[in-house]
Amino acid sequence: MIVANADLVVPVFAAANPTPKWGLLDRYLVSTEAAGLPALICITKIDLAERNDELEETLEEYRRIGYSIQLVSAVTGEGLEELKQAFTGRISVLVGKSGVGKTSC
Repeated sequence: MIVANADLVVPVFAAANPTPKWGLLDRYLVSTEAAGLPALICITKIDLAERNDELEETLEEYRRIGYSIQLVSAVTGEGLEELKQAFTGRISVLVGKSGVGKTSC
């Protein structure tokens, strides 16, 4: 990663459009761990995705190994206040592919 003075890394992935690539999330998390920084996984566009067992099981795996996850929707506003609180008093870096909703966070 190329960043200075950050104290939170936020990998941002869309629940749909584009489909999440969990291997890329794993690479972000490895880099974050190597830098000694905490991570908060942000899943955007939850209004576009069906809450299905596959998505929930995948997210539960990340929770089980200790990662916090915030589900958000810029359309409905769900989760945005909690995400805002997570950013308060921190220098946060959002990482993710184009189109996943980083600017909506």
